[in-house]
Amino acid sequence: MNSGSTSCNTCPAGYYCLGATAHPIPCPAGYYCIAGTYSPAACAISTFGANTKLETSGACTTCTKGSYCAEPGANAPTGLCNAGYYCTAGAIIPQQNNCPAGSYCEQGSFEGTPCPSGYYNTYTNMKTFYDCILCTPGQYCDGSVTTSTSGNCIAGYYCESGSRVDD
Repeated sequence: MNSGSTSCNTCPAGYYCLGATAHPIPCPAGYYCIAGTYSPAACAISTFGANTKLETSGACTTCTKGSYCAEPGANAPTGLCNAGYYCTAGAIIPQQNNCPAGSYCEQGSFEGTPCPSGYYNTYTNMKTFYDCILCTPGQYCDGSVTTSTSGNCIAGYYCESGSRVDD
């Protein structure tokens, strides 16, 4: 209730009010405060609230691609997705998705990076370009998320290690 007033005002959205007060408190980062609230509500796991004075749960930001948000009430993502894995928006653990064979995923990846032409990769959860395997002599690798060599060289030709096309 304001001084000299005969009625109380509702605590405004983006603020919370402890008891009967004329001084609303700004909602802290990582939390939101709907109108009339006495205490802040935490942004949910898989989201974060980077700004103060958020007014609704919808104002919390979905965890960004390549990161994960494991705790409620966070004001930033918890951290980057682990190498060997990738995280889409809203991830809650650093190993959300296995990096697919034929690709590698460095820390903070939001999708697999295909091994380049001349290389392939047969395993999941590879972490760096150095996990890609140089194409074997006599065969070629086209580099489009290849999990094995792409084929043999054409008869009458030879392919050196790391060949990219079959000619």
